[in-house]
Amino acid sequence: EEKLRPRILEANRKELFDTAVYEEMGDLGFLGCTLKEYDLPGISSVAYGLINKELEAVDASYRTCLSVQSSLVMYPIYTYASQAVKDHWIPKLATGKTIGAFGLTEPNHGSNPGGMETTAKDKGDHFLLNGSKTWISSSPVADVFVIWAKDDNKDIRGFVVDRSMGGIETPKIEGKFSVRASITGMIQMDDVKVPKENMLDVKG
Repeated sequence: EEKLRPRILEANRKELFDTAVYEEMGDLGFLGCTLKEYDLPGISSVAYGLINKELEAVDASYRTCLSVQSSLVMYPIYTYASQAVKDHWIPKLATGKTIGAFGLTEPNHGSNPGGMETTAKDKGDHFLLNGSKTWISSSPVADVFVIWAKDDNKDIRGFVVDRSMGGIETPKIEGKFSVRASITGMIQMDDVKVPKENMLDVKG
């Protein structure tokens, strides 16, 4: 903790974010550490909670990096994605060299899924995603997004969206009053073409 103190103080004062934090966590085996495949540790939820507690004692910004990457990005991919999608993303996310973000919260409805306005239109062999998410941890630097959207039947579905698919903008939210060493932004989607196989096998 003492070693990290000067680094975190400077980051909070200047609202700086260092993506190397993710790689350090990957090197320590923290990212996705409750998962049991892909050479991940498979530790208990209690042990994972204790790791988060210690990072939170340094700063909530660092705990955010760990918990979003592990619980909100890796876990749903691991649990609900196709084998090919899992095989592609989980090992990369575990290293911290690839960063993920979780897209639920929206400008007009917060984290209330019932009011969700983001849509996923079925186009045969793919979906077209349109909408906006906001207050999304790590979105400006993320490579992959777990996006929640309403399909043609108004069911909420999850999608694994690669930034390289195009049609994605992730502006940073400036001037936060807290958690300033964790970068936060929006996810703006304009006809993002997502393959059918990238839809998660879950709905609500």
